[in-house]
Amino acid sequence: MSTIYERSVLLRPADRAADRAADKWAVEQSVQIALHRSGYAVLRRVIGEFDDGRLTLRGQVPTFYLKQVAGSAVARVAGVVWIDNQLEVA
Repeated sequence: MSTIYERSVLLRPADRAADRAADKWAVEQSVQIALHRSGYAVLRRVIGEFDDGRLTLRGQVPTFYLKQVAGSAVARVAGVVWIDNQLEVA
């Protein structure tokens, strides 16, 4: 029996919840790093909330272009399947 199989069989629901929370945190940190590396300071204030493959971007940017840049910057983050870009252009 492999270690991976044993681990999945032995996990209690609370352990799976803890793993999901750790994954959520890791993806959200990766999103912040991607936004920071975009080179646009305003994107550092964007908030990314991750849940079960879906990333929701929240905040305000001054142009539609920056809204698109934010979406593109986080599209390559591992674990992100769907991006819900709720950024407000103001």
